[in-house]
Amino acid sequence: MLFHLVAFTFDLFNFIYISIGSRLQDWEFPVPIIHQELFPHLVWWTSQANVLRGQLLSSPVPNQTLFTDASNLGWGAYLEGLSVSGVWTPDLLKEHINILEMKAVLLELSHFQSLLQNKSLVLATDNTTVVAYLRNQGGTHCYELYLLAREILLLCNHLHLQIVVRHVPGKLNVLADALSRTLTPVNTEWELLQSVFQAITLQWGSPHVDLFATSLNYKVQVFMSPVPDPKAYAVDCMSVPWDGMFAYAFPPFRFLSQVLRKISAESRLIILIAPAWPKQAWFPDLLHLSCARPLVLPVEIKFLSYKCCFLLALASGRRRSEIHAFSTADYCLRFNRDKSSVTLLTDPAFLAKNQIPGRGSEPIVIPALPDDSSSKVLCPIRVLLLYLQRTRSLRTSSNSRLFIPINKGKQDLSAKTISTWICKTIQLAYSFSNEELLNSMHVKAHDVRAISTSWALFNNASLEEVLSAGFWRTENSFISHYLQSLATQAQSLYSLGPLVSAQRVVFPPASSGSGIQPLC
Repeated sequence: MLFHLVAFTFDLFNFIYISIGSRLQDWEFPVPIIHQELFPHLVWWTSQANVLRGQLLSSPVPNQTLFTDASNLGWGAYLEGLSVSGVWTPDLLKEHINILEMKAVLLELSHFQSLLQNKSLVLATDNTTVVAYLRNQGGTHCYELYLLAREILLLCNHLHLQIVVRHVPGKLNVLADALSRTLTPVNTEWELLQSVFQAITLQWGSPHVDLFATSLNYKVQVFMSPVPDPKAYAVDCMSVPWDGMFAYAFPPFRFLSQVLRKISAESRLIILIAPAWPKQAWFPDLLHLSCARPLVLPVEIKFLSYKCCFLLALASGRRRSEIHAFSTADYCLRFNRDKSSVTLLTDPAFLAKNQIPGRGSEPIVIPALPDDSSSKVLCPIRVLLLYLQRTRSLRTSSNSRLFIPINKGKQDLSAKTISTWICKTIQLAYSFSNEELLNSMHVKAHDVRAISTSWALFNNASLEEVLSAGFWRTENSFISHYLQSLATQAQSLYSLGPLVSAQRVVFPPASSGSGIQPLC
């Protein structure tokens, strides 16, 4: 093998350029063996069996594919329906990504070694350095990479495993990439609950093929995958004719325009999962192509909790501790008869910051968005009513808090959980943004309180109204720590349509466009 030659190349280079120096032309100079670990590699070349052993004219056809990837957070791999992932230890977090990618391959082969003995395998990676070092059985640019490559090749030799290393573009290596990042699923890994999918098939019949799936989440036995997969009927459904198919499609939302164009061009019958985003450019096409009344899918209680918590934080302008202390007791939660507003009070046992002992808590009055508003999805009253309805069966007489735990076994939640829900809502809203933006975001729940009150002031609320909404005694705290200049974000905020901010409905100017879909 070549790595038996590459093994002592580093020492040979060092000796020639450092030890010999000016005697560079004196090639008759003896070269010492510096490291004892080089002896086995030199001895390998003295064996006639090794030197005369030929190479197969044609390699065995690989019968498995291992997709591998690494990030600065962790590593992950996918093999024939099986997956493995892990996070890096603190001492590895500062390593170069090429080192991490190579180390990931070693970890993954070690994990799956019982399944790989006496096999031929395609090793698919999006890192060109890993491809080069493994194909060439080493390299001379980085000694640490060579050592890792040698360890991988020795493991393959021990397992009698033949590997064919192939480069896969990062956009196709989605499974391993998602496993290596471990924070959120990638677009192709979102899926409906099985019970929801079954309800859909009961209404419209069983589809023949799942157009956007992987081996980890397919709903129909015949599926098309965005990543090369031996179990998939085809790769990249957008490049395959859909003739004669009754298909199920849950595409990444950014592909909906392309999907709708393909449906229109090929006149196919598709069960399509899409969000109700009326301000998106593709939404009129979605309505035009619909041949049945849309089935509104139930919202998972976790995401409903996130959204309700976030909208009440924005609408009230209050601290997380006060939101945590909201109560469902009759005297603490009162809706207007026409549901045009809700009045909230914190639990009587709770004492808010700046609250004078002996005085009751200040009522928080949150208005609803107008009935004719195009952004009803952002109405806090609408979401609160839905949240109360969905959580009615989960509530106990011993807990009167408005927000209840979403994890089984927990009796109560903390104010810190409220912060977590607010932050997760913001992170989910930007989950389809570019990675650079996501990495630059430092989300804090307190920022929502600052934006809520600053946005109200920006839209002609008096300072007294803002201080009352945020429950500040004087303007010093608000001006020093919360007041933000939102001039540069104004157009984006107005594009969401009317918003309830700091207990006021803020309307966009009549001239303001509203072409951006609400993300919350």
